[in-house]
Amino acid sequence: MTVTAHRETELPLDALVDQANALLARLPEPVDGRVAAATDARGVRYYQSLGVVDRPTRYDGRKAIYGYRHLLQIVCAKALQRQGHSLAQVQRALAAAPLAALEAAALDAVGSGPAPSPAAQAPASAPRPLVAVELAPGVTVTLDPARVPDVQAMLARLAAALTSEDAR
Repeated sequence: MTVTAHRETELPLDALVDQANALLARLPEPVDGRVAAATDARGVRYYQSLGVVDRPTRYDGRKAIYGYRHLLQIVCAKALQRQGHSLAQVQRALAAAPLAALEAAALDAVGSGPAPSPAAQAPASAPRPLVAVELAPGVTVTLDPARVPDVQAMLARLAAALTSEDAR
């Protein structure tokens, strides 16, 4: 089933999660162990609290009902996370995204045909390595070597700034 087959869909949360996971199964497995391959109801509610997924379309009694836009938001969010994007980056990318943009991104991510066999999938690229260092108790800094040319010099400057603040 394709992404666009769900255009007129209204689903309770459990069915939304099932449909999203069926579409997410088409994506290569995440290389980064911090990203779950599938979503669950708790994850959808968390995405809502961050503004990554819109509030439910309506309620039937106490049951939240979701639509096509919600499905697209979940698929796009998980696809971006699998590519190594942080949730903050996902928030910025999906904030107030028009339906057409969400649909295009979801179609690009999961395709429109049947899921490829595992042998036919291209190997996933490894996430870029980040450097995380605890500079002081409770203070951990994560740096991206692709954006910080001299990681060691930056860490030294940050450590010096912390010690000068401690001296005050």
